Amino acid sequence: MLTRAKILLAFILFCFLYFFYGFYVFVNVTIPYHIKNYSSCNVEESIAVLTGGSHRIMEGINLYSKNITKPILISGVNGAGAYNNIRKIFELRNIDLSNLMIGYHAQNTRENIIEIKTFMAINRLNHVTVVTSYYHLPRVYFELKRASVCKFTFCTPLSGKDASFGTLFLEYVKLLLSTVDVITLNWIDNYNKTLSYFLKMLHNK
Repeated sequence: MLTRAKILLAFILFCFLYFFYGFYVFVNVTIPYHIKNYSSCNVEESIAVLTGGSHRIMEGINLYSKNITKPILISGVNGAGAYNNIRKIFELRNIDLSNLMIGYHAQNTRENIIEIKTFMAINRLNHVTVVTSYYHLPRVYFELKRASVCKFTFCTPLSGKDASFGTLFLEYVKLLLSTVDVITLNWIDNYNKTLSYFLKMLHNK
């Protein structure tokens, strides 16, 4: 019995150390790799901004102001009040709103990607520049690939480059949960609902 207990304890210790080694790799290897290889603020066809982190919306608007003819999606906007705040920024800076699309459905990164995929389908786009925080890149990359969005680059805000330990650790856990998850029919249902919503919104315009 003592031997089994020691084996169990050793296994738990191994898992604990492996988990934190993975976190070390995530912070020092995985994130820098994605920044180096996929981060570019050049806009080929379109822009998609993922809300949720500080400075993302302003970075997206700044990027759009330099690419005014390209469509832009701001995904994960929390209601009409948040949209009005975004609209005011556009108006104060005298930026045209005609190419702006708002996604209200997304509550997490996977749903952000559903909105991006829908946005690209509606506008017949092949490439998107995704604006999000630097620590978010690995998970967004994973979800984009899972959704078969193959042509994309990232643009990260110059501000907010020093995320806290807690933010990085939580993002690492979320990435692990994403990688062990599988696509379900619910993912397809959400995609279809979002597509229907955007089509209705465009029709109303």
